[in-house]
Amino acid sequence: MNLEQAVKAIRKELVIKEEPLKAIALLELFKNKVNINDELVKTKKMCQHFYDKKEWKKMYDISVEDAESIETIEVAVNAGPRYLRYQWVIDNLKKDKAKSYLDLGCYVGSLVTTAAAMGIKSYGVDYTSDAIKKARRRNEQVEQDAKFFIDDASTFNKQKAEHVSALEIIEHVVDPEAFIENMLNLSTKWCYISTPDGPYENGQGIKDMGWEWKDNKDYRTHLRVYTQATMRELLKDCDINYMQTYSDGLLHTKFKRKE
Repeated sequence: MNLEQAVKAIRKELVIKEEPLKAIALLELFKNKVNINDELVKTKKMCQHFYDKKEWKKMYDISVEDAESIETIEVAVNAGPRYLRYQWVIDNLKKDKAKSYLDLGCYVGSLVTTAAAMGIKSYGVDYTSDAIKKARRRNEQVEQDAKFFIDDASTFNKQKAEHVSALEIIEHVVDPEAFIENMLNLSTKWCYISTPDGPYENGQGIKDMGWEWKDNKDYRTHLRVYTQATMRELLKDCDINYMQTYSDGLLHTKFKRKE
C-alpha cells in the first residue's frame, strides 16, 4: 500500500467512525503530497453546514412533524420513562433539590416542562424553531410556566440556572472546549452531558448507512466520537461527579467547574 492508498484508507475509516473533522485534518496534511483532492472536497461537504449559515439553517431549523409521536403530550409532564437520560437528569434534580434548570438543545421541551411540574424554574433552548413552537404550545397544554428560547445552544447566554444539561449535543459542535466553558458559565451548580460512547452500531459506525458524500446528501451532524477516556480529557479541569455508560449506549457525565 502506497502513501495515497494509506491516507484514503484512514480517511474512510475516520468518516465511517464519525470523525469527519479528523479526516479533514488528515487530508489537509497530505494534500500537497498525494492526489486526494476529491476526498478532501467530499469530506468538507459533509461538514459544510458548520461553516455556512445557510447550510446550518437547512440542517437544523427544520420541521419536526414526528415530534408528537416521538414524545407524546404525556411525556411533557413525565419525561423520565421516555429515555434513560431523561430519568437520569430528573433523578439528579430531585436528589439535589434543584431550584432552577436549563436544557440546551431541548427539542420539544419534555424535560423542561417535567422539571417545571416539579416546581423548578425551568428553561429550554433549541435552534429548531418548529421544536420551540411545539414546546411552547405543549407548555401551555400542561399548564406549566417554563420559558423557551430559539437560539444556538453553543453560544446561548440569556439565562443561567443551577443545573444545565446538554443531551446528545456535544457530538454536533465544532468547538467542544468552548461549548463546555459556556455550560460552566451558565450553571451555578451542576452540568449534565449525554453522548454516544463511541461510534454507533457497537463501534462499527455508519459503515452500512451510506458513509460517503453523494449529491447534496450525507451531512455528518456528528463531528466527533467520545469515550470515557476522551470525555475525561475534555473535562480535565472540571470536577466530575459521575460518569457511566448506560445500556442504551450513551455516556452520561455530571460535572461542574472546580472550586
